[in-house]
Amino acid sequence: MTNVAFGGNMSTKVTIKSEWQGLSQPGFHLYEECLSDDDGPVYLELNGCPFTATSSGNDRQSNIEIEIPRKMAIALGLLPD
Repeated sequence: MTNVAFGGNMSTKVTIKSEWQGLSQPGFHLYEECLSDDDGPVYLELNGCPFTATSSGNDRQSNIEIEIPRKMAIALGLLPD
């Protein structure tokens, strides 16, 4: 894991896995905060991926559907090689 600073700013993000966005492909950044506990959350930032977000009525729960390329899903470990 590496600490990543974007745009020259200091960051508390510790990269777990990343693939930077290119001209013809989306990118991702899977990271955690350096000050969080070992069982703390991880964060997934997707760049250049189409998405649909909906909210389901009174319970205020949101759903996010993100279209990701198969190559990215494999790189994230969501699909086998």
